[in-house]
Amino acid sequence: MAFALGLFQGPCPALHAGGVEQLQRDLQKAAEHPRFKHAQLGIKVVSLTSGRTLFDHDGSKLLKPASTGKLFTGALALDCLSPTFRIQTSAYSAKKPTADGRIEGDLIVYGRGDPSFSAKFHRDFREPLAKFAKAIFQAGVRTVSGDLVADESFFNTEGFGPGWTWEDLKAGYGAEASALSVHDNVAAIHLSPGKIGERCRIITHPTLVPFEITNRTKTIRERTAIVKWRPFLENRIQFGGTLAASTKGRDVRVPVRRPAVWFAQLLRIELEKAGIKVAGTARAINWQERHLEAMPKSPHHLASITSPDVLRLTRTMMKDSQNLYAQLLLLQVGAQNRREGDDTDQAGIAALQAFCKRAGISEHEMQLEDGAGLSRGALVTPNAIVRLLTYMSTHQHGREFESALAVAGRDGTLSSRFRKTAAAGNLRGKTGSINFVRTLSGYVKARSGEVLAFSILLNAYAANDGRSAVDGIALLLANANLRP
Repeated sequence: MAFALGLFQGPCPALHAGGVEQLQRDLQKAAEHPRFKHAQLGIKVVSLTSGRTLFDHDGSKLLKPASTGKLFTGALALDCLSPTFRIQTSAYSAKKPTADGRIEGDLIVYGRGDPSFSAKFHRDFREPLAKFAKAIFQAGVRTVSGDLVADESFFNTEGFGPGWTWEDLKAGYGAEASALSVHDNVAAIHLSPGKIGERCRIITHPTLVPFEITNRTKTIRERTAIVKWRPFLENRIQFGGTLAASTKGRDVRVPVRRPAVWFAQLLRIELEKAGIKVAGTARAINWQERHLEAMPKSPHHLASITSPDVLRLTRTMMKDSQNLYAQLLLLQVGAQNRREGDDTDQAGIAALQAFCKRAGISEHEMQLEDGAGLSRGALVTPNAIVRLLTYMSTHQHGREFESALAVAGRDGTLSSRFRKTAAAGNLRGKTGSINFVRTLSGYVKARSGEVLAFSILLNAYAANDGRSAVDGIALLLANANLRP
């Protein structure tokens, strides 16, 4: 059997019953450990060497995958968009600039879901903004009589996935998705102590943030107890409580509401640096508002900037488990495949269901609602995940898919796990973690050389050792000698 992935090169050794039976005994013992008495645990292990199922413990049980669900999003993006696909962000005006570089009316920036206006892809998130502004300048633009309009109508959907919780929406990992995203749609706020008895100092990154910040803190000699309060989905935030004078401070990541507005504000700064003056305001328009404010019938294209390819976007999303990027990739697939009247996220899920059907995954074993795996309503079986991994092992973009997974002990969410073990540099996988859920799925080569696809989904587990419990099961696979 030939495998597509780099991990799977070389001869395929035969499996022997004695070694397999020992692995099965070890896995069964681990699955029946008293620590899992009140939990739900699903494990599925298949040999990609022989195609044989080596172990199945509740492999057909629907469980919450958490971020392991990103395996489906990454595979979908590579399959439906291709690894070389790039996303364009474009600037338009109603008419060509005049001879002296004047645009009569608005400068419209039309976004298509590029997540790469971020320091994860550049030395500084301002680099692509500055490059875009320079391209608009080179198109002959010097002044804009109207507004700078950030058009995010490419996605006709809400910015949050179904089943995301209140805690998600106020945390940096639950940032709102937009067709015009910037700085991962999250502002960084640093609180440092001032003089004793005075308020602490607050510094934001970037300097321009679309927040009204109220500082009601106090610096004291001892005891840090910072309190953050933010009205639901508003760009207002209040800090209270105390900060010890001896501390280095506290860092807070705050998701931005209507990030397209922030995109316009930050781009306006770069336009001014490039020599372009905008007379009006920096504002945004979404798909609902677009019905009230028609796009020019034949807009004049001024300039575009292109994202890194989908392979790089997918690698960053998968290795770092970046929820925003995952949701944007699902929406991108939805935008490319939607029919008239479809919501972008619904079209993305429909494309995912069609892809899973091609992969041989039953609709009864995969009920995903978003691209990030953040939804508390998402359900998938270990069977479905292992079937996906098996399908991608011979997919035309299988090598790219494997390269997007975190490598144990080396990078991504597995960088600090499995060090100095048989899994280090060997196991490649996707982690998952939400309240009472710990998951890990991927590929690993057994000590005897066989390549295994596996999925471990641990749900309803209240103890704080869930990660080590899952890792212990995965280590049994890496250490397995399947030849007696």
